[in-house]
Amino acid sequence: MNRIAAVRDLLDESNAVGILISSLPHIRWACGFTGSNAVVYLDRDDGYLITDGRYREQARVEVGDLSIHIAESDLIAFLTSSGWLATRTTILVQGEHLSASRMDRLRTSASATDFRLTEGLLDRLVAVKTDHEVNLIRAAQQITTDVFRDLVDWIVPGLTEKEISARIICEHLRRGADGMSFDPIVASGPNSALPHARPGDRKIRHGDVVVLDFGCSLEGYCSDMTRTIAVGEPGPEAEQVFAVVRDAQQNAIGAARAGMVAKDLDGQARDHIDRNGFGSYFTHGLGHGIGMQVHEWPRVSARSNEKLPEGVVISIEPGVYIPGKFGIRIEDLVRLESGGCTNLTNVTTQFLRVQG
Repeated sequence: MNRIAAVRDLLDESNAVGILISSLPHIRWACGFTGSNAVVYLDRDDGYLITDGRYREQARVEVGDLSIHIAESDLIAFLTSSGWLATRTTILVQGEHLSASRMDRLRTSASATDFRLTEGLLDRLVAVKTDHEVNLIRAAQQITTDVFRDLVDWIVPGLTEKEISARIICEHLRRGADGMSFDPIVASGPNSALPHARPGDRKIRHGDVVVLDFGCSLEGYCSDMTRTIAVGEPGPEAEQVFAVVRDAQQNAIGAARAGMVAKDLDGQARDHIDRNGFGSYFTHGLGHGIGMQVHEWPRVSARSNEKLPEGVVISIEPGVYIPGKFGIRIEDLVRLESGGCTNLTNVTTQFLRVQG
Protein backbone atom coordinates (compact mmCIF):
# COMPACT_ATOMS: atom_id res chain seq x y z
CA MET A 1 0.00 0.00 0.00
CA ASN A 2 1.23 3.46 -0.90
CA ARG A 3 0.45 5.21 2.36
CA ILE A 4 0.66 8.75 1.01
CA ALA A 5 -1.80 7.82 -1.75
CA ALA A 6 -4.10 6.23 0.83
CA VAL A 7 -4.11 9.44 2.87
CA ARG A 8 -4.85 11.48 -0.27
CA ASP A 9 -7.91 9.31 -0.90
CA LEU A 10 -9.40 10.93 2.21
CA LEU A 11 -9.49 14.24 0.35
CA ASP A 12 -12.02 12.93 -2.16
CA GLU A 13 -14.11 11.37 0.60
CA SER A 14 -14.19 14.68 2.50
CA ASN A 15 -14.38 17.15 -0.39
CA ALA A 16 -11.18 18.80 0.87
CA VAL A 17 -8.06 19.98 -0.96
CA GLY A 18 -5.41 19.35 1.70
CA ILE A 19 -4.62 17.51 4.89
CA LEU A 20 -2.33 18.52 7.76
CA ILE A 21 -0.79 15.63 9.73
CA SER A 22 0.57 16.65 13.13
CA SER A 23 0.66 13.32 15.01
CA LEU A 24 4.28 12.14 15.09
CA PRO A 25 3.36 8.40 15.02
CA HIS A 26 1.12 9.06 12.02
CA ILE A 27 3.87 11.04 10.30
CA ARG A 28 6.21 8.09 10.84
CA TRP A 29 3.57 5.72 9.50
CA ALA A 30 2.96 7.85 6.40
CA CYS A 31 6.51 8.72 5.36
CA GLY A 32 9.04 7.09 7.70
CA PHE A 33 10.27 10.22 9.50
CA THR A 34 11.25 9.46 13.12
CA GLY A 35 12.18 12.92 14.41
CA SER A 36 10.47 14.62 17.34
CA ASN A 37 9.31 17.81 15.61
CA ALA A 38 7.46 17.84 12.29
CA VAL A 39 4.23 18.39 10.43
CA VAL A 40 3.25 17.03 7.03
CA TYR A 41 1.02 18.85 4.57
CA LEU A 42 -0.46 17.02 1.59
CA ASP A 43 -2.60 18.36 -1.21
CA ARG A 44 -3.81 16.45 -4.25
CA ASP A 45 -0.53 16.78 -6.12
CA ASP A 46 2.26 17.61 -3.69
CA GLY A 47 3.48 16.72 -0.25
CA TYR A 48 5.69 18.57 2.21
CA LEU A 49 7.46 17.60 5.42
CA ILE A 50 8.38 20.56 7.62
CA THR A 51 10.85 20.06 10.44
CA ASP A 52 13.67 21.99 12.11
CA GLY A 53 17.40 22.15 11.47
CA ARG A 54 18.28 19.33 13.85
CA TYR A 55 16.67 16.87 11.46
CA ARG A 56 17.89 18.14 8.10
CA GLU A 57 20.05 15.10 7.33
CA GLN A 58 17.78 12.62 9.09
CA ALA A 59 14.80 13.73 7.01
CA ARG A 60 16.84 13.45 3.82
CA VAL A 61 17.74 9.84 4.68
CA GLU A 62 14.32 8.71 5.97
CA VAL A 63 11.83 10.49 3.72
CA GLY A 64 11.59 9.75 0.03
CA ASP A 65 8.09 10.73 -1.09
CA LEU A 66 7.82 14.31 0.23
CA SER A 67 9.53 17.63 -0.32
CA ILE A 68 11.57 18.44 2.81
CA HIS A 69 11.60 21.95 4.25
CA ILE A 70 13.50 23.30 7.26
CA ALA A 71 11.77 25.91 9.40
CA GLU A 72 13.90 28.43 11.25
CA SER A 73 11.33 28.79 14.00
CA ASP A 74 7.67 27.73 14.27
CA LEU A 75 6.54 24.99 11.88
CA ILE A 76 3.00 26.34 11.56
CA ALA A 77 4.28 29.84 10.79
CA PHE A 78 6.45 28.34 8.05
CA LEU A 79 3.45 26.48 6.63
CA THR A 80 1.12 29.49 6.57
CA SER A 81 3.76 31.66 4.91
CA SER A 82 4.65 29.05 2.30
CA GLY A 83 1.92 29.83 -0.20
CA TRP A 84 0.84 26.18 -0.30
CA LEU A 85 -2.52 26.76 1.42
CA ALA A 86 -5.15 27.63 -1.14
CA THR A 87 -7.70 30.23 -0.04
CA ARG A 88 -11.44 29.59 0.19
CA THR A 89 -10.84 25.86 0.41
CA THR A 90 -11.10 23.15 3.08
CA ILE A 91 -8.08 21.57 4.74
CA LEU A 92 -8.45 18.60 7.10
CA VAL A 93 -6.65 18.90 10.43
CA GLN A 94 -6.04 16.22 13.09
CA GLY A 95 -8.08 17.85 15.82
CA GLU A 96 -6.85 15.71 18.70
CA HIS A 97 -3.17 16.13 17.81
CA LEU A 98 -2.89 19.88 17.14
CA SER A 99 -2.70 22.20 20.14
CA ALA A 100 -5.21 25.01 20.53
CA SER A 101 -2.46 27.62 20.18
CA ARG A 102 -1.27 26.10 16.89
CA MET A 103 -4.85 25.95 15.64
CA ASP A 104 -5.33 29.61 16.52
CA ARG A 105 -2.17 30.51 14.59
CA LEU A 106 -3.40 28.57 11.57
CA ARG A 107 -6.75 30.32 11.53
CA THR A 108 -5.26 33.76 12.17
CA SER A 109 -2.55 33.45 9.52
CA ALA A 110 -4.77 31.84 6.86
CA SER A 111 -8.18 33.26 7.69
CA ALA A 112 -9.62 32.60 4.22
CA THR A 113 -9.01 28.85 4.56
CA ASP A 114 -11.47 26.51 6.27
CA PHE A 115 -9.48 24.29 8.64
CA ARG A 116 -11.77 21.38 9.48
CA LEU A 117 -10.95 19.69 12.77
CA THR A 118 -11.42 15.97 12.18
CA GLU A 119 -11.06 13.54 15.07
CA GLY A 120 -9.61 10.14 14.21
CA LEU A 121 -8.66 11.29 10.72
CA LEU A 122 -6.13 8.53 10.00
CA ASP A 123 -7.17 6.05 12.67
CA ARG A 124 -8.77 3.47 10.39
CA LEU A 125 -5.95 3.60 7.85
CA VAL A 126 -3.33 3.10 10.53
CA ALA A 127 -5.31 0.40 12.37
CA VAL A 128 -5.20 -2.24 9.60
CA LYS A 129 -1.75 -3.78 9.75
CA THR A 130 0.30 -5.31 6.96
CA ASP A 131 2.04 -8.64 7.50
CA HIS A 132 5.30 -6.72 7.98
CA GLU A 133 3.76 -4.56 10.69
CA VAL A 134 2.31 -7.61 12.44
CA ASN A 135 5.72 -9.29 12.38
CA LEU A 136 7.25 -6.23 14.07
CA ILE A 137 4.56 -6.26 16.76
CA ARG A 138 5.12 -10.01 17.18
CA ALA A 139 8.88 -9.47 17.54
CA ALA A 140 8.34 -6.74 20.14
CA GLN A 141 5.88 -8.99 21.98
CA GLN A 142 8.43 -11.81 21.94
CA ILE A 143 10.95 -9.59 23.73
CA THR A 144 8.31 -8.79 26.33
CA THR A 145 7.38 -12.43 26.89
CA ASP A 146 11.06 -13.37 27.22
CA VAL A 147 11.49 -10.68 29.87
CA PHE A 148 8.46 -12.00 31.72
CA ARG A 149 9.74 -15.57 31.74
CA ASP A 150 13.03 -14.49 33.30
CA LEU A 151 11.29 -12.08 35.69
CA VAL A 152 9.23 -14.86 37.24
CA ASP A 153 12.44 -16.65 38.23
CA TRP A 154 13.90 -13.48 39.72
CA ILE A 155 11.07 -12.01 41.83
CA VAL A 156 11.32 -12.78 45.55
CA PRO A 157 9.81 -11.26 48.69
CA GLY A 158 11.58 -8.09 49.79
CA LEU A 159 11.97 -6.54 46.34
CA THR A 160 10.11 -3.29 45.84
CA GLU A 161 7.75 -2.56 42.96
CA LYS A 162 10.19 0.08 41.74
CA GLU A 163 13.07 -2.41 41.72
CA ILE A 164 11.02 -4.84 39.62
CA SER A 165 10.04 -2.04 37.25
CA ALA A 166 13.69 -1.06 36.80
CA ARG A 167 14.57 -4.67 36.02
CA ILE A 168 11.79 -4.84 33.42
CA ILE A 169 13.13 -1.75 31.64
CA CYS A 170 16.75 -2.89 31.75
CA GLU A 171 15.97 -6.37 30.45
CA HIS A 172 13.96 -5.04 27.51
CA LEU A 173 16.81 -2.79 26.44
CA ARG A 174 19.35 -5.57 26.91
CA ARG A 175 17.32 -7.77 24.56
CA GLY A 176 17.23 -5.18 21.80
CA ALA A 177 14.11 -3.09 22.41
CA ASP A 178 14.35 0.56 21.37
CA GLY A 179 12.51 1.65 24.51
CA MET A 180 9.39 1.02 26.54
CA SER A 181 5.97 1.55 24.99
CA PHE A 182 4.69 2.83 28.37
CA ASP A 183 5.87 2.96 31.96
CA PRO A 184 5.67 -0.56 33.43
CA ILE A 185 2.90 -1.35 35.87
CA VAL A 186 4.06 -3.40 38.85
CA ALA A 187 1.25 -3.56 41.40
CA SER A 188 1.45 -5.84 44.42
CA GLY A 189 -0.98 -6.81 47.15
CA PRO A 190 -3.80 -4.24 47.53
CA ASN A 191 -2.10 -2.03 44.91
CA SER A 192 -3.02 -4.62 42.30
CA ALA A 193 -6.66 -3.55 42.71
CA LEU A 194 -5.68 -0.27 40.98
CA PRO A 195 -5.81 -0.99 37.22
CA HIS A 196 -3.07 1.52 36.36
CA ALA A 197 -1.09 1.66 39.59
CA ARG A 198 2.37 3.22 39.47
CA PRO A 199 5.28 1.22 40.94
CA GLY A 200 6.09 2.39 44.43
CA ASP A 201 8.26 1.51 47.41
CA ARG A 202 6.01 -1.29 48.63
CA LYS A 203 7.95 -4.50 49.17
CA ILE A 204 6.72 -7.78 47.77
CA ARG A 205 5.35 -10.07 50.50
CA HIS A 206 4.41 -13.72 50.84
CA GLY A 207 0.83 -14.26 49.67
CA ASP A 208 0.79 -11.20 47.39
CA VAL A 209 -0.95 -11.09 44.05
CA VAL A 210 1.22 -9.08 41.63
CA VAL A 211 -0.03 -7.55 38.37
CA LEU A 212 2.72 -7.06 35.79
CA ASP A 213 1.75 -4.98 32.73
CA PHE A 214 4.49 -3.83 30.39
CA GLY A 215 5.61 -3.55 26.80
CA CYS A 216 8.36 -2.22 24.57
CA SER A 217 8.86 -0.50 21.23
CA LEU A 218 10.79 -2.05 18.38
CA GLU A 219 11.32 -0.26 15.05
CA GLY A 220 8.38 1.95 15.87
CA TYR A 221 5.90 -0.78 16.89
CA CYS A 222 4.67 -1.58 20.39
CA SER A 223 4.13 -4.63 22.52
CA ASP A 224 1.79 -4.86 25.52
CA MET A 225 1.23 -7.79 27.86
CA THR A 226 -0.23 -8.34 31.31
CA ARG A 227 0.21 -11.32 33.56
CA THR A 228 -0.81 -11.79 37.18
CA ILE A 229 1.38 -13.93 39.43
CA ALA A 230 1.31 -15.01 43.05
CA VAL A 231 4.12 -14.89 45.59
CA GLY A 232 3.71 -18.17 47.39
CA GLU A 233 0.08 -19.19 47.89
CA PRO A 234 -2.43 -16.43 47.12
CA GLY A 235 -5.48 -17.88 48.85
CA PRO A 236 -8.75 -19.39 47.58
CA GLU A 237 -10.49 -16.09 46.71
CA ALA A 238 -7.66 -15.00 44.43
CA GLU A 239 -7.60 -18.46 42.88
CA GLN A 240 -11.34 -18.23 42.16
CA VAL A 241 -11.12 -14.77 40.61
CA PHE A 242 -8.10 -15.73 38.53
CA ALA A 243 -9.98 -18.70 37.07
CA VAL A 244 -12.93 -16.45 36.17
CA VAL A 245 -10.73 -13.85 34.49
CA ARG A 246 -8.73 -16.46 32.61
CA ASP A 247 -11.87 -18.18 31.32
CA ALA A 248 -13.30 -14.79 30.33
CA GLN A 249 -10.20 -14.00 28.32
CA GLN A 250 -10.22 -17.38 26.63
CA ASN A 251 -13.91 -16.90 25.74
CA ALA A 252 -13.10 -13.58 24.07
CA ILE A 253 -10.07 -14.90 22.21
CA GLY A 254 -12.07 -17.88 20.99
CA ALA A 255 -14.84 -15.62 19.68
CA ALA A 256 -12.70 -12.80 18.25
CA ARG A 257 -12.89 -12.34 14.49
CA ALA A 258 -13.02 -9.58 11.92
CA GLY A 259 -16.47 -8.12 11.35
CA MET A 260 -17.60 -8.39 14.97
CA VAL A 261 -19.11 -5.37 16.64
CA ALA A 262 -16.65 -4.29 19.31
CA LYS A 263 -19.18 -4.33 22.15
CA ASP A 264 -20.12 -7.91 21.28
CA LEU A 265 -16.52 -9.00 21.69
CA ASP A 266 -16.34 -7.13 24.98
CA GLY A 267 -19.46 -9.01 26.04
CA GLN A 268 -17.81 -12.38 25.49
CA ALA A 269 -15.62 -11.65 28.51
CA ARG A 270 -17.84 -9.29 30.48
CA ASP A 271 -20.86 -11.58 30.53
CA HIS A 272 -18.78 -14.45 31.93
CA ILE A 273 -17.36 -12.25 34.66
CA ASP A 274 -20.84 -10.91 35.47
CA ARG A 275 -22.37 -14.40 35.66
CA ASN A 276 -19.75 -15.32 38.24
CA GLY A 277 -20.62 -12.38 40.45
CA PHE A 278 -17.71 -10.03 39.71
CA GLY A 279 -19.23 -7.82 37.02
CA SER A 280 -19.08 -4.64 39.12
CA TYR A 281 -15.34 -5.15 39.54
CA PHE A 282 -14.55 -5.20 35.80
CA THR A 283 -14.20 -1.45 35.43
CA HIS A 284 -12.66 -0.90 31.98
CA GLY A 285 -13.07 -1.97 28.37
CA LEU A 286 -11.85 -5.30 27.12
CA GLY A 287 -9.11 -3.91 24.90
CA HIS A 288 -7.70 -1.47 22.39
CA GLY A 289 -5.86 -1.34 19.12
CA ILE A 290 -2.07 -1.27 19.12
CA GLY A 291 0.65 -0.49 16.60
CA MET A 292 2.95 2.52 16.49
CA GLN A 293 1.07 3.72 19.56
CA VAL A 294 0.24 1.51 22.49
CA HIS A 295 -3.37 2.73 22.42
CA GLU A 296 -4.88 3.05 18.96
CA TRP A 297 -8.31 2.73 17.38
CA PRO A 298 -10.40 0.62 17.76
CA ARG A 299 -11.57 0.70 21.34
CA VAL A 300 -13.16 -2.57 22.45
CA SER A 301 -15.66 -1.73 25.16
CA ALA A 302 -19.27 -2.26 26.17
CA ARG A 303 -20.15 1.08 24.52
CA SER A 304 -18.38 0.63 21.17
CA ASN A 305 -20.73 -0.01 18.24
CA GLU A 306 -18.02 -0.07 15.57
CA LYS A 307 -17.22 -3.16 13.53
CA LEU A 308 -13.71 -4.54 13.92
CA PRO A 309 -11.96 -4.70 10.54
CA GLU A 310 -9.77 -7.52 9.30
CA GLY A 311 -6.09 -7.00 10.00
CA VAL A 312 -6.28 -4.94 13.18
CA VAL A 313 -4.20 -5.95 16.20
CA ILE A 314 -5.99 -5.52 19.52
CA SER A 315 -5.44 -6.33 23.15
CA ILE A 316 -7.79 -8.63 25.02
CA GLU A 317 -7.38 -7.85 28.71
CA PRO A 318 -10.25 -8.52 31.11
CA GLY A 319 -9.69 -7.72 34.75
CA VAL A 320 -11.33 -7.91 38.15
CA TYR A 321 -10.27 -5.45 40.88
CA ILE A 322 -11.48 -5.88 44.47
CA PRO A 323 -10.61 -2.74 46.45
CA GLY A 324 -8.32 -3.24 49.42
CA LYS A 325 -7.60 -6.86 48.45
CA PHE A 326 -6.20 -7.59 45.01
CA GLY A 327 -6.69 -7.33 41.27
CA ILE A 328 -6.33 -9.86 38.47
CA ARG A 329 -5.72 -8.98 34.80
CA ILE A 330 -4.52 -11.07 31.86
CA GLU A 331 -3.67 -9.49 28.50
CA ASP A 332 -2.70 -10.88 25.10
CA LEU A 333 -2.42 -9.26 21.67
CA VAL A 334 -4.33 -10.81 18.77
CA ARG A 335 -4.66 -10.08 15.06
CA LEU A 336 -8.23 -10.27 13.79
CA GLU A 337 -8.91 -12.37 10.70
CA SER A 338 -12.06 -13.34 8.82
CA GLY A 339 -12.24 -16.76 10.46
CA GLY A 340 -10.93 -15.94 13.93
CA CYS A 341 -7.74 -14.45 15.29
CA THR A 342 -4.04 -15.16 15.73
CA ASN A 343 -2.59 -14.74 19.22
CA LEU A 344 0.75 -12.89 19.09
CA THR A 345 1.55 -13.57 22.76
CA ASN A 346 3.54 -16.73 23.32
CA VAL A 347 3.60 -17.29 27.08
CA THR A 348 1.40 -19.14 29.55
CA THR A 349 -1.67 -17.54 31.13
CA GLN A 350 -1.54 -19.90 34.13
CA PHE A 351 -1.52 -18.46 37.66
CA LEU A 352 2.21 -18.80 38.19
CA ARG A 353 3.73 -18.92 41.67
CA VAL A 354 7.07 -17.40 42.47
CA GLN A 355 9.17 -18.18 45.53
CA GLY A 356 7.33 -17.11 48.65
